[in-house]
Amino acid sequence: GNMLGPAQNNWDMSLVKSFKVPFPTENAGIDFRIEAFNVFNHPQFNNPATTATAGNFGQITAMSVNPRVLQLALKYNF
Repeated sequence: GNMLGPAQNNWDMSLVKSFKVPFPTENAGIDFRIEAFNVFNHPQFNNPATTATAGNFGQITAMSVNPRVLQLALKYNF
């Protein structure tokens, strides 16, 4: 189309901390991970309506991605 939608500004981050565990082997360990999607919680707007005869022509009525999402993980390596 001839219309451009709003720009996207999406940042994802993750942090990992590893701990050594001496049981059952010397190489065993635990990894703790936290991941954040859309970490700064910027609104991500969808493209505007492009049907010229629609009542909402040119209006943005939806979001294109989810708001901030956090995810935690714990992994045991042996």
